[in-house]
Amino acid sequence: DAGASESQDVCGTSPRSGVKFSYLGRPCGYVFRRGDIAWNCRTCQSDPTCVLCERCFRESDHEGHEVLFHRTSPGGCCDCGDLEAWRRGGMCGRHRPPEEPKEEAAETGGTG
Repeated sequence: DAGASESQDVCGTSPRSGVKFSYLGRPCGYVFRRGDIAWNCRTCQSDPTCVLCERCFRESDHEGHEVLFHRTSPGGCCDCGDLEAWRRGGMCGRHRPPEEPKEEAAETGGTG
């Protein structure tokens, strides 16, 4: 069956399937290879070392933000989904963790 082993994109999802992907439960972590494009968004990143891979950048909203890109050398990884590195609103839907309701977290945090 030719469709059984469908290739996956850099973020671990099947390309061109027509499916709208939902949260995968983890940050992207794509490890850059020489010549890949890494995106910086000065509006969303915690510091200049925090970057998104091409796919995550294209599937996130940075309209009106200060963005730039560069070609990578081997190493480093996509920070999409890492709340310490990237603002939640600048992450793609695949890697953006759901927000925890503040009231529920406060109610369950101190009991045991």
